[in-house]
Amino acid sequence: FFLDILAATSRMLQGARFPADQARVARALEIMHTDALTELKKRRSVEALGSQRSPGNMRKGTGDGQDPASGWETLLERYCDAGLIREYGGLPSDARANLLSALQVVVEDNFVNNRSLGVLQALQSWGVPVPKPDQIIKHNDGLKWRLEVENKLRASNTLTTLCETNTTVTKPTGRGGSPREWSSLASIGVADLPLFRVAKGRVLEGTLVVEPVMVVGITTILEDDRGDVVQLGLYNVLPGGLIGAGAQEAAARTFPKGTHIRIAEPYLKILKDGNRGVRVDDPADLHAEVDRQLEVGGDLTSAKEEGNRLFSEGQFHAAAAEYRRALRECGQDVAVLLSNRAQALVKRERWAAALRDAATAILIDPGFAKSWHRYETAAAGLGFLEAAQRSRVVRAGGMDEALVPSISAAKSALRSLLLDLFAAPAMVGGGEAQSDDLKKKGNCAYSGGRYDEAEDLYSMALCASRAIAEAATVLSNWAQSALQIGALHDAMAAAAASLRLRPSGKAVHRLTKAMALLGERQLAEELLGLALKGPEERFRSGCASTLASLRDDVRRATELRAFKRDESGGPFHGHALGSIVLDWFASNALEVADMGTKGRGIRAIRDIDPNELLIVQRPRIGYSKDSSSIGTFMFHNSNTRLTDDETIGGLKARLTSAARTDMLLASTVGLLHDGCDLKSPVVSLGAMCDVLSARVLPLLGQHPDFFPASERIELTSAQVSGVVDINCHGNCNGDEDKHTQLYPAISLMNHSKTPTCFWLPLVRDGEQVALVVATSRSVPAGAELTASYLDDERAVERKWGTMR
Repeated sequence: FFLDILAATSRMLQGARFPADQARVARALEIMHTDALTELKKRRSVEALGSQRSPGNMRKGTGDGQDPASGWETLLERYCDAGLIREYGGLPSDARANLLSALQVVVEDNFVNNRSLGVLQALQSWGVPVPKPDQIIKHNDGLKWRLEVENKLRASNTLTTLCETNTTVTKPTGRGGSPREWSSLASIGVADLPLFRVAKGRVLEGTLVVEPVMVVGITTILEDDRGDVVQLGLYNVLPGGLIGAGAQEAAARTFPKGTHIRIAEPYLKILKDGNRGVRVDDPADLHAEVDRQLEVGGDLTSAKEEGNRLFSEGQFHAAAAEYRRALRECGQDVAVLLSNRAQALVKRERWAAALRDAATAILIDPGFAKSWHRYETAAAGLGFLEAAQRSRVVRAGGMDEALVPSISAAKSALRSLLLDLFAAPAMVGGGEAQSDDLKKKGNCAYSGGRYDEAEDLYSMALCASRAIAEAATVLSNWAQSALQIGALHDAMAAAAASLRLRPSGKAVHRLTKAMALLGERQLAEELLGLALKGPEERFRSGCASTLASLRDDVRRATELRAFKRDESGGPFHGHALGSIVLDWFASNALEVADMGTKGRGIRAIRDIDPNELLIVQRPRIGYSKDSSSIGTFMFHNSNTRLTDDETIGGLKARLTSAARTDMLLASTVGLLHDGCDLKSPVVSLGAMCDVLSARVLPLLGQHPDFFPASERIELTSAQVSGVVDINCHGNCNGDEDKHTQLYPAISLMNHSKTPTCFWLPLVRDGEQVALVVATSRSVPAGAELTASYLDDERAVERKWGTMR
């Protein structure tokens, strides 16, 4: 029977028309199932099945002139619901093709996963609309199962890797760009959604009526204002492609029952489980507004503990998102006090202190408009006119063009704001009642024009607030998470904000490490020198240790640039890495240039000797599968890379999510070639490395909340997928230590069968922390610098579409 379904042959249907003869079906299953499953496993694809031929010739041409889709149409017409068949007849050709592809998936899924006895039932109910009560009951049963799995995972301390599948029909997407204009979209209801077609220019709105279920993506149910419901499949929406036992909890926090949802240009399809549903792969297509009255209660302490748990599990993107969420939901009182004090400081024309308070208030609660106004005023008072104008544009929220200061002006601003960072008094928690009383007195003093008294009272209120210590710790922990994921401006801003609230050796360490990684080593050392004059011995001792470690790390990083490969080909004879590796490239030796038909590449601007170091770069983002992790589900299917493993799918999910909250990452990824026909622009190597960015407002981070709307970039999942397929580096050493990483500057090098350069990994404690590029032979000025990405030239042709 299943050979009949998979090959769509007429031979097995002679004499009986399924499903009338159930006995014949059972006999055919017993006889034919094992052979069919063996054939399918050999080829791991059913894309050509559907023509009338034997399963032994699955990969060959049809030879009979029939359309390969005709076999799947036969399955649809004979075994699926009559209403679906009529609907299929009225679809345009592209929607028909997508429907048949989805039908293919459900047959393959049942067959490959040894659920052959259920395929008939699956086909009979596939695509049939399900009443609302039945949908909710089925969904809640799935939620109960998922929570049981969650408890087992926690009990066994297992991390379950869940990578997205590329085998189902998804919404066609193009390249990313500026944020979507939601106001231009017209409303559409669930009942009017076209099947397997994009609802162009429309927006689906509704409320979630169930708690979410997290498996590969997030499954939930939306009800529109007419009372019609539809299942949703949401992908790439949890921070950093969150995996493991915490993913269900994160989904419940992000998309609880009662959340208002908007989906731009929705795409209705028939999902693997047979239900009709809207699948969202691009986070840019989704807006979720959680009713604050529905949010689970909590305080900074419990939220901090959840972030700490995620950090301990290695879920650094999720931890950073949790710390940020905790501050925004539980730290408003601290933000208001800081903002009020900033206003008092503005009145006293203490511009630097006012800007630091306003920046800290904005980090905690970006939605408080008064903090932005005070930040802008303080920036103008300091003479940071471009920063003042940028903050004004951000506050206004329009598409006006924002000024970008010169890099020298950005460095000067940062310097002036940080070098008296430790002038603020230490703040120790007291009583909330006392804090509220002091805040009221501060407001009265401000209203009476007694600004110095108001400043003192607001400072006392901050000192009395129990939330101060927790807010300072959460900010410092956020800085540590940001360091782990390479969000260095976030790390610097969060650590500086933590120090604005409370002196902490950890925060100083995290601040200066972020500064050093951004190339501001001298300023970091100066700041540490000032910290050594702090009032507390413990604080001074920690800063002295940080300073010594920083100097040693910088020395080691500098020594790395004198790299020479020994005769045996070993990478770093006698070299030991410190705790940091600095992005670096030989600016006097190479440049990015247009290489003609090969497109963009890197060429020499002077004669370069053999074994000369050219580039050192840390991975901008990566995904690894530790050899100790178990319970891994692999859903990735790609033929674009020789070392094809689930870490590629994991990186795609992580990058799609991370680029939504990191505008510098999104900008860098947007400059990499994604396989489209558009010619990649010639960029500077510095633009592809981690350096201080003048586009980031002083003491604020790289989140889109801190960028003008005109500079915000939204990458589509298709664009991210193309960038990763073409530009990623990684390994596939059996089942152990798989990883895939993105090195933007190094990715600008073109492939050659006769390369002029080689690269070697920098490994510390078993982890690859950077990639080094050096010349393998002499290269004359003007020649292209190339490397060998893959030894198999056939794989090169598959990956880039050409032999080079």
